[in-house]
Amino acid sequence: MSYETIDHRERIALDPSVAVGKPLVKGTRVPVEDVLARLAQNPDLAELLRAYPELTRDDVRAVLSYAHEKVAGAPAFVSPMRFYREMTRRDDVRRILDALAK
Repeated sequence: MSYETIDHRERIALDPSVAVGKPLVKGTRVPVEDVLARLAQNPDLAELLRAYPELTRDDVRAVLSYAHEKVAGAPAFVSPMRFYREMTRRDDVRRILDALAK
């Protein structure tokens, strides 16, 4: 079975001046967050599209693609102490810290 991939960049908008910069489905004021929350609560696509008639199936696919990219690219949690330890081992960071200490 083959699936067509969708480029969410064509359908998801990020504009700091709109909705406090939250990602929205382009051409609507529907936040990606709301679509995901609604799907998590009830994964019925027909009901979602009734609740948001301005959305299309491809809009919903773009929301899911966007969420997938964010989750797949999200680094694992690193404690602040571990981050500091790892960063201060780097030569370039040491040089900057040494220069700032002078």
